[in-house]
Amino acid sequence: MTVSYNHDIATVTHTGFFWKLFKRYRGSVLKLVLLDYIVFLLAYFALSVIYRFILPEDRKRVFEGLVIFCRSVPTSPVTFILGFYVNVVYRRWWDQLKSIPWPDNVAIFLNANIRGKDDRARMFRRNIIRYVNASYILCLIRICSRVKKRFPTKQHLVDAGVLDVKEKELLEAYEEDQPYSSQFFPLIWATDVADTANKEGRLGTGAPHQSIIKAITEFRVGLQILNCYDRFSFPLLYSQ
Repeated sequence: MTVSYNHDIATVTHTGFFWKLFKRYRGSVLKLVLLDYIVFLLAYFALSVIYRFILPEDRKRVFEGLVIFCRSVPTSPVTFILGFYVNVVYRRWWDQLKSIPWPDNVAIFLNANIRGKDDRARMFRRNIIRYVNASYILCLIRICSRVKKRFPTKQHLVDAGVLDVKEKELLEAYEEDQPYSSQFFPLIWATDVADTANKEGRLGTGAPHQSIIKAITEFRVGLQILNCYDRFSFPLLYSQ
């Protein structure tokens, strides 16, 4: 499994970034090549001793010719390897940027399908988008240090109006009993609100209920992709 190191370098400076990556052993390039490097050193010193103290002069000339031949064999250029690394890193960064979900899409679906200016209709729209934002924040708390600093506890979500006290208690109770994150729970609540609005006949013609559920589901997929990018980091040995 890929070793995650994103949280270790989220708030470091340029030099701190280098040293924090370089000193890690688990998943590092040192751990990967240590045994091979030791074997190489043993073989190198063994050949050096044989060449310097054991081989006669004519055999030394044969060995030197073999060395010259090996030097002439083409190898993979460093520029090719660096180009591959930069290409992979850039593509990963760009794909991660494109995977960031936008609550605006869900809000547009809500405005188009849950019509009405009365308090009940506004409550449906407001609660669904509030739950979407709550799930968004809970996901980013695990990924972004600045969001974690803004919302260090779920009480801060209550203070910001993203959750109410009962919802906060439900999330905390779940996390005490289960080792899993509760970041997608608000999206389940959002689908329940959409079901209630559909039963009350407040959705428009066509398939508005399925459209809202699809928008919420696509939002959840975007959050899960961000979680995967954060959990499965780019291999540390390439970064080193």
